[in-house]
Amino acid sequence: MTLPTVCKNFDEIQGCIQSILKGKSSTSRALRYLICLFELICQSGTDESYSLQGGEETARLVSWIEQHFSERLTVAEAAAYFGYNKYYFCKWIRRHTGVSFSEFVNAIRINHACTLLVSGYSVEECAEKCGYYAPSYFIKIFKQFMKQTPKKYAEQKKSILEKA
Repeated sequence: MTLPTVCKNFDEIQGCIQSILKGKSSTSRALRYLICLFELICQSGTDESYSLQGGEETARLVSWIEQHFSERLTVAEAAAYFGYNKYYFCKWIRRHTGVSFSEFVNAIRINHACTLLVSGYSVEECAEKCGYYAPSYFIKIFKQFMKQTPKKYAEQKKSILEKA
């Protein structure tokens, strides 16, 4: 079984689709939402998205990280939870995701941070809610993934949504 790609723009895409489906917008507004949606989907393909393989065990891993991403997560803790030796677990993660455990956790955290930023949370609040205990480190990781600062990202996405 192949799981879908982890898409950093998923929540924004879902929001655009829901706005269109609610039918409360005019035709021109719906068209702008569709254009915005298309741009987000195109960006998803060029971002550092990760394709997952590995079936049920990988799905369990994603679910576990989704439940605990706001906590301090270690490879040793995750390996123990899944019943693996931590060295084997690191190889297993890389084989099934194409990245290291910390990169994968950061991708999930940044995905959640994007949603929070667009929802109006401050950079400091997002950092804390997504498991980063130092806002400066959060900003550094965010810039690696999104190629811009969290503040600029939030401003850009809010302006897109306001125009739509």
